[in-house]
Amino acid sequence: MKQGKRILIIDDDVEILALYRTLLKQVGYEPSIVANGHDALNIFSQEKPSLVLLDLSMPGLGGLEVLREIRRLDTATPVIILTADTGMESRRACKEMGISAYFTKPPNFDELIETIRCYLDEPQESSKASTTSKNIRRSS
Repeated sequence: MKQGKRILIIDDDVEILALYRTLLKQVGYEPSIVANGHDALNIFSQEKPSLVLLDLSMPGLGGLEVLREIRRLDTATPVIILTADTGMESRRACKEMGISAYFTKPPNFDELIETIRCYLDEPQESSKASTTSKNIRRSS
């Protein structure tokens, strides 16, 4: 496992959670999974993950509300949106809250892992900025 590379995965679909957990374990990360927004915020506060994968469409406390609260608690943790929502309004709102990348479901897993590695494994800030810009544009 990559020490200190914990990823919090937030999605209400348990099959997707299991898939992402398996994928991230295979490439050496430590995934924590949670199926609702309230639990996600508790785990975020307790575990201080290195990165967050967040679905926007969840019952109860939705993804935008979770993102807003994560940003209130911590502006530095990378947040990658994984959603079936293709609407420009939610995409714009996410960008305004400082997301790192936005992928529509189902994502290209190679691109997703490349983006995660950019934020967790590469020290160069310019590379991060370049990948962020590329990933946000790619989903537009």
